[in-house]
Amino acid sequence: MKLNVAIVYHFLAHYRLPVFKELSDNTEIRYTILSASGSGNDIKTIDKTLASLPINQGGLRWVFLKNIWFRKQIFLWQRGLLKHVLKNEFDCYILLGNIFYVSTWVAALILKLRKKRFYFWTHGVTSDEKGVKWRIRSLFYNLSDGVLLYG
Repeated sequence: MKLNVAIVYHFLAHYRLPVFKELSDNTEIRYTILSASGSGNDIKTIDKTLASLPINQGGLRWVFLKNIWFRKQIFLWQRGLLKHVLKNEFDCYILLGNIFYVSTWVAALILKLRKKRFYFWTHGVTSDEKGVKWRIRSLFYNLSDGVLLYG
């Protein structure tokens, strides 16, 4: 039986299409992307019609969430994410490792309580952080089973 993995993303920027195509084409792991269909700003996104195409015809396994941004697009709530976390439809989750994504915190806590594996996908620590912000980021990253770094 294939491992069924959810990748939770805020939106799919157009330049990331090759990465998500490669993941979708994987025959050993079934990846499903959970994200908004658009960016909500001027960043070009992947054509949402790819969600309705079969994988072998260039489609993506893509389920749409609704992004609700707060405080000048700093804080994010992804409407629909918790439904998928609570339905227990995935074996593992890959969540964006952004401490400002409020629904990610809630999803991570639920997954932790349910003993579901999840990982954060992030740039990691990109500056010399100290104090409260570092303690919050450290707590956040330590909730997960691991951290996947870009690059």
